[in-house]
Amino acid sequence: MPRQNRVDPFGDIHAVTQRGMLMGNRGNLHLTNGQLVRSFKRKEWVTCLTEFRNRHRSIMEPGHYTELFFLDESTSLAAGHRPCGTCRKEALVRFKDCWRVAMSVPLSVGLDLKEMDKRLHMERLHRNYAIAYLSELPDGVMVLPESESRPHLWWRGKLWEWTFDGYRTPTILQPPTEVSVLTPDSLVKVLDAGYPVMVHTSAGT
Repeated sequence: MPRQNRVDPFGDIHAVTQRGMLMGNRGNLHLTNGQLVRSFKRKEWVTCLTEFRNRHRSIMEPGHYTELFFLDESTSLAAGHRPCGTCRKEALVRFKDCWRVAMSVPLSVGLDLKEMDKRLHMERLHRNYAIAYLSELPDGVMVLPESESRPHLWWRGKLWEWTFDGYRTPTILQPPTEVSVLTPDSLVKVLDAGYPVMVHTSAGT
């Protein structure tokens, strides 16, 4: 029976067999039997590499953080996660550089990760899916098209339907097309500032 540790673009956690490209951490969410009792325990939601310095972990060990998994980084950003500062140090540096540009933070002002995490946490708690035109959005954003129940990735001028297995045959839409934006506002701005998001190969990368 699959464990409940796979995250969708809405940030919800499911029990499916597929793993994905990245692992994530929101703290200890499970009981000793592996049952989830909460959706998060910390404000620092990060994404990690599935392999790092030959470290090995047993999934959902009692008393340890709950290993979550994402199809790709676009999925994790939509769920409200940022890069880990240990196993994805270079990605976090790029993320912070783009955050600085997106939020117009002067170079003379330091970036506080706790403040960044606090802002992201508030956006997750009070999700307000903005309505926007596709032409206004950067690559890598997750959206919900009108009359659709499944998220789609906006990537290279096409909408790719999201599934736990990967992206399905894309749709090419002619602007103006309005969609609900699933990716939190701060992270949309980070993508727009040029953050090089990792996208699953099924999206034609």
